[in-house]
Amino acid sequence: TADLERSDYAANLLKEGKVDSVLILGRRSFRDRSNSEFYAEDFMKLGSFDSNAVFLVPHNDPSTISEAYSLIPWLKKHEIDTVLLLTDAASTYRVKRIFQKLSGKSPVYITKDIHHVLYNPSCWYNNRESRKNWLRSWASLFASYIDIFNSDTLEAADSSYYKPIRSYAEYKREVRSNVNLQKLLPKIEDKIKTESEKEAVKDSTKAQEKS
Repeated sequence: TADLERSDYAANLLKEGKVDSVLILGRRSFRDRSNSEFYAEDFMKLGSFDSNAVFLVPHNDPSTISEAYSLIPWLKKHEIDTVLLLTDAASTYRVKRIFQKLSGKSPVYITKDIHHVLYNPSCWYNNRESRKNWLRSWASLFASYIDIFNSDTLEAADSSYYKPIRSYAEYKREVRSNVNLQKLLPKIEDKIKTESEKEAVKDSTKAQEKS
């Protein structure tokens, strides 16, 4: 949700040294921007983290299976042995099964249910939105059995990145390199000139009042 509960949970794990890196997924939101950029900016405010241990995963994937196709080759390329997948209660089994099926023996996946305001697993039947979520999740699970029934195990070479996965440090370097100082300087100079003129008018007005 907008409260970014998954980010908070991952940040605490990173602070406590229980994980060594965090991947932040985010769908494309503008022409050349992704929500992963906004999530990462917020995440870095939650603690003093190594910017080389936080990774942005910009994607345009419509489903968990598509996300798996984007992520698994990168995980295998970097020889990641264990992955904690943060998701909601209704999706934990399906998400783990999809990633494990497409990965084969490695990495090993663990799932963690992060509370969602629209779904409470202990009393989902009492809330309309929870019932809808429950039904969608079961339908998605059944569909996933068909979708990946005859799928091969993904390897490091099977890249299907929408955009390269990069660390927060790389992202910040890229952002800084895209800032055109030559275009900014005239604007800054105009701002200074305008403020100076305002101050001059104020000083002139004060001088006239005294006289």
